[in-house]
Amino acid sequence: MAGEREHRTPEVCGDVARQEPPQRIALPFFYYFCGLKKIVTTMKRFFTLIIMAACLCMAGCGDTSSNVPSAVRSRISQLSNLIQRVDECQYHSNTVYFFCGRSDISNSVDYLYSANGTLMATFNGFGGNGNCADFFETARVVRVVWSNGTYLY
Repeated sequence: MAGEREHRTPEVCGDVARQEPPQRIALPFFYYFCGLKKIVTTMKRFFTLIIMAACLCMAGCGDTSSNVPSAVRSRISQLSNLIQRVDECQYHSNTVYFFCGRSDISNSVDYLYSANGTLMATFNGFGGNGNCADFFETARVVRVVWSNGTYLY
């Protein structure tokens, strides 16, 4: 052991080995000749398209209450704390609006209004007024126009 020389690597002895920086020709070669440029360009176009589609979707999310007659909108604002939803229905070939009372209020009343805002009938509560007795059998729900404070159409 006296004659053996200890092998020391540059990391162990603190010597700084001079290394050449890596050549930069590999990236452009793969970038241009192996299709990476096409992939990057395609990805940029794809993300641009996604952003444009999102902007168009958000632009279409304006005030939708204009599809509901103004008399019905007025009734919705008056009764908004007593109802949870408003359905547009077809009843005997007429468009009517069914105001569904809130389920968390005992004896809540459901209202049936015509498109011009005239009260046609009341249901539930303490028996309703008895008008439009065949409403639930003959009416057909077309769409929900308002629910929990938000116009849906």
